[in-house]
Amino acid sequence: MNNEEPVGITTDKEKSKKIKPLFVEKNDSETEYKINGINIIIQSDNMEESKKHIKNDYDVIQNNNLNKIILEKFIPWLKGTDYLDRDNQKVLEGLKLYEVTYDYIKICAEYSPTGEDGFFGHFEFCFESGNDYTSDMLEAAAMEVFIYDKKIVKVGEYDI
Repeated sequence: MNNEEPVGITTDKEKSKKIKPLFVEKNDSETEYKINGINIIIQSDNMEESKKHIKNDYDVIQNNNLNKIILEKFIPWLKGTDYLDRDNQKVLEGLKLYEVTYDYIKICAEYSPTGEDGFFGHFEFCFESGNDYTSDMLEAAAMEVFIYDKKIVKVGEYDI
């Protein structure tokens, strides 16, 4: 008998050479910037650029009233058609922000909020239900805010 492994089975060493990750692991760095008492964490594979741009992009968020953005963009999506009767202010009060991340990223024109290649500040606000009023609406959801040239150019949302 030889010591070769059966055909079709690979060793861990061979697997690590063949398997490519689905995404690039990002580095984390907590910042001194806070939103609603939560420190913003830079999650980026380009930490230097993210650190250079976070202050200006943070100022854009601060100058645009985050609660207004949540009320106008996130809550209508969250309510969908199932919770149209819910009071927006009560829904806002029932959202518990538990994480805020930032990244300064390059987005190609095909996926860009502006339709052009560019670098964008990208904040992600992660929420969970914070009271009984919203407990049936969500377990966890996120709102993304994209900033370009000191302006919010897109707000998106998704379930976590």
